[in-house]
Amino acid sequence: MSLTPYLVVFGATFAVAFLMTPLVRRLAIRVSAVDRPSDRKVHPRPTPTMGGLAMFVAVVAGLVVAHQLHFFRALFRTSSEPTGVLLDGLAAGMVGIAALAFFGYVFLSPSPFGPNFETGSSTAALLSALAAGGALGFLPWNFHPARIFMGDSGAMLLGILLAAATVSGVGRTFVSPSRSDLAAFSIPVLVPLVILAVPLLDVALAIFRRMRRGAPVTHADKEHIHHRLMDFGHSHRQAVVLMYLWSALISGSALAVALLHARLIAGVVAMGAFLVIVGTAIPRAWPRIRATRRSLAPDGPAPAPAVTPPAPATPSPPDEPGGSLGAHETP
Repeated sequence: MSLTPYLVVFGATFAVAFLMTPLVRRLAIRVSAVDRPSDRKVHPRPTPTMGGLAMFVAVVAGLVVAHQLHFFRALFRTSSEPTGVLLDGLAAGMVGIAALAFFGYVFLSPSPFGPNFETGSSTAALLSALAAGGALGFLPWNFHPARIFMGDSGAMLLGILLAAATVSGVGRTFVSPSRSDLAAFSIPVLVPLVILAVPLLDVALAIFRRMRRGAPVTHADKEHIHHRLMDFGHSHRQAVVLMYLWSALISGSALAVALLHARLIAGVVAMGAFLVIVGTAIPRAWPRIRATRRSLAPDGPAPAPAVTPPAPATPSPPDEPGGSLGAHETP
């Protein structure tokens, strides 16, 4: 499988997303498609949205470029998957990391299935390249302080690209694993889940805490992972970069486990990633955890009230001679 055609598609999608985003930003301001700050949101000023429109145009441009490349001719002729994703409409950085990681998995695990085996073209790899190019081309305009948000249109577009790439690429490997090797059976399914571990964990925690409180699962709050990182003392930019780091480490570990035949090396890579994640999360969080534990600790026995000794009696002054008010009167 050749890497060059995928790089061409990625580059075209990246360039169109990067160039279209400021134009869409101007359009969003003109039509008042602006997200206002609120108590739950972390952006300090009104920010244009509709960034998904720029990514949609970029994905269409990437598909047009791919259609003109001989490498993908058979793929477009025999499959409707590449163009079918445009019928349906994650932060850009997280999606970009996940898409690149899944592209690496699909590209390094070639598939014997389908009529395009001779040319080596892959629907999953193509969709991953489109998602990565659109997300990373949009990211310079979206990174904190964001000048535009992708909105629901962008989130759903990137989501359907990753979902279609996952469905298309899962389980398509050369060698059939033995029935005794459960890990080998589960790796193709687990790789996409592990690559998206950070956003999936964030969603799972949000659903759990809202159900525990008896609130609707769609009820918005300010307790997502990036909110917690900012509560621990990280700046907005630090929290975002930290989540990018975690996502990249987890994705790299998933690729190591899936692609390296030396399980010891793969295990060392995964353990190293885990230690880095713990090392970057605990130091800032520990003072907050200790303070919370102290506030929740049961109070000790109440001290006995202090007994105030009675004040000494003040002796009455001696009576004057006569002992009456008229003693000083002149007779």
